[in-house]
Amino acid sequence: IFFMADDSISATSSSSFDTHPDQWDVERLRKELKKCTENRDQLLHATTQMQGAVGNLERMVQDIPNEDSVWRDRYLQQHSQNQQLEADLKQLERKLAELKSQQAGDNLEMLQAYDGMSDVSLRQLLRQLEKEKVDLEWQLKDSEWRLDQEATAVHKSEEEKKAILTELGQASLELEKCKRKSHSPKFS
Repeated sequence: IFFMADDSISATSSSSFDTHPDQWDVERLRKELKKCTENRDQLLHATTQMQGAVGNLERMVQDIPNEDSVWRDRYLQQHSQNQQLEADLKQLERKLAELKSQQAGDNLEMLQAYDGMSDVSLRQLLRQLEKEKVDLEWQLKDSEWRLDQEATAVHKSEEEKKAILTELGQASLELEKCKRKSHSPKFS
């Protein structure tokens, strides 16, 4: 009788174990573990993708300073040319003013310097100097236009660099978040 009671108790307890709340907790924990494992795998995949994106952005950023230095060099070269043209223009304007004053008779000393020249050759010289002045003024305007274009390009390049650096910073932050999530105790 005692064995029977014992067998019936063990049979009852084993059948109640199948529907026991502890069994549900184990199943629930298995599902959570599976879900956490899937999340960890997704985070590792996302981390790998982010690392690739950060690497690409870093390579792009490394290329930008070289591009900036090219534009900066062009800008400085153009600026130097403009300054030289302005100096040449001022010198020619002084010469033209001197010749005009000679022609008008305002400066007798200057007339003596060109005393050996005929009126025709002085007029030709004056026309030549006026033509040179006009040519230099056009060169100056053209150089100023190019300088403006290159300054605009430099500004655009700097804005692109800022945007890439911002994007790189955001990607780095996301990468750090993903690393922290993948190393947190939940996923171990």
